[in-house]
Amino acid sequence: MSIPFADPDTDPVFPPLFTPVTVGGDALRHAVTSARAGAGAGSLSWSRDADRFSVAVVFEPEMNLRAARFAHYVTMVGMADALGVLGPPYKPITFAWPDRLVLDGAVVGQVRLVAPEQPDDEVPEWLVAGVAIRLRFPGTLDDPGRTPDRTALYEEGFGDVTAPALAEAFARHLLNWISRWLEEGAEPVASEWLSHLPLDIKNGDVRHGLDPKNGDLLLLDPGSTKPRRRDLAAGLALAEAEL
Repeated sequence: MSIPFADPDTDPVFPPLFTPVTVGGDALRHAVTSARAGAGAGSLSWSRDADRFSVAVVFEPEMNLRAARFAHYVTMVGMADALGVLGPPYKPITFAWPDRLVLDGAVVGQVRLVAPEQPDDEVPEWLVAGVAIRLRFPGTLDDPGRTPDRTALYEEGFGDVTAPALAEAFARHLLNWISRWLEEGAEPVASEWLSHLPLDIKNGDVRHGLDPKNGDLLLLDPGSTKPRRRDLAAGLALAEAEL
């Protein structure tokens, strides 16, 4: 299979809100370092790595950390929309809580959220949300079928997608969802996130929801009036870096 590479002379066109910088390696690590050094809201780091695309954005929330963690879901739906417009229409993106992006039942990406260590009821000076997407398996893995729980964009019909195109599409869709979050609250983001759950979960007996106050996953069992709660902060802290 022919693998496309982004033209090194091609740069994405970002909305004016963002201040982009191209990095080598992990964009999340770069963005967190920049945020700690005083980089402002909209600072966006992105990579052109051949195997693994990553992008990260600095937020400056005007809400406490508990509520600001909803930026995690904003980032997930922003990247899902970006992949939706760039990829084949028969490859819907689904989510696995708390942080996985899934194609055909296999993990292709991950969203991570980094915040200062502070009480949840205080407003953080910064917050960084980052996405990693596996573009292709490295050359050392000559048989991707050995890892059925993991996949890559170029194994799933996204052969024309380049890193600059991903970065540009993500920024535009993220901006749309940031605007909706700030103007309409958490409900539209929660509704969109829940729409990306796999069909067997959406059509199952257990009803799923997101708490708009803190992003916790709510699970309502049949016959119950009180949902079980999965803490978002704890879930993100326990999630291992997969990409």
